[in-house]
Amino acid sequence: MSNKEIGDRLGHMNEYRVKITLDKMKKVAVKTLIELKSNVSEAEYKIKTGQAINPEEELENAIIK
Repeated sequence: MSNKEIGDRLGHMNEYRVKITLDKMKKVAVKTLIELKSNVSEAEYKIKTGQAINPEEELENAIIK
């Protein structure tokens, strides 16, 4: 898939921006991405079940962890 196609799927993101983002993502360890996915999933569960007092803050905390 080309950078332009990826950009179009993401909502008309500029293909240069896609290239830069992909280059940065190559430097992120898979373990870090797995942890981030887990944190975001947990935050999503808390938000959807009403356990989160402030949904925006819950998501921010999940990303910062």
